[in-house]
Amino acid sequence: CSSDLISSVLSLGGLGTIILSLASKSVAEQLVSGIGLSTSGQFVEGEKIKLGDGTKGRIFKIGVTHVELRLSDETIVRIPNSQIFDQRIVNLSRMHRNQVKQTLRFRYEDIDKMPIVTEEIKAEIMASCPKLIKMNRPFRVHWRGIEKDHLEVVVDCRFNIPPTGTARWDNRQEVLEAIYRAVKRCGVEFARPSFSVESDCKVAEER
Repeated sequence: CSSDLISSVLSLGGLGTIILSLASKSVAEQLVSGIGLSTSGQFVEGEKIKLGDGTKGRIFKIGVTHVELRLSDETIVRIPNSQIFDQRIVNLSRMHRNQVKQTLRFRYEDIDKMPIVTEEIKAEIMASCPKLIKMNRPFRVHWRGIEKDHLEVVVDCRFNIPPTGTARWDNRQEVLEAIYRAVKRCGVEFARPSFSVESDCKVAEER
């Protein structure tokens, strides 16, 4: 019995050593990653970043082993330094330009007007959006496709506006308003999404 007890204690001690070793390794990784993040100057507290996995938020706190990120819904998430260190980081607070891209759907009945519509949308955006970058950056309004139930036009433009804050959303609204004015002036209508009666009935039966 005593030998069994000793063996159990030794086994437990070995397991404890392994656990402690793994824990120490994890802490060391976080510390090294933390030093790397601190010295890289990629971001500081208060700046908004976007990670390679799509996570986006404002730096709330930079700790020794982790970073606290405040998301748009005010949730605070704690991310280990090593997870951030291994990802691509985009510092949105240090960017000074912003993209607005919008896909539009038009009716087949207006297919002959598409060249005029694209030109009118482009002209209206140029006249209504003073921060628009007209040179050295893409500014496109093109009829891109003939789809099953609509004609597709893509608007793609850049602005001298940071990609964060109220100014970004105000500018996007100005672009959408400019598009609406141009479309209305051309006398065309947006296409409504089409629905399959057969597929809708099938979903209802499955429920």
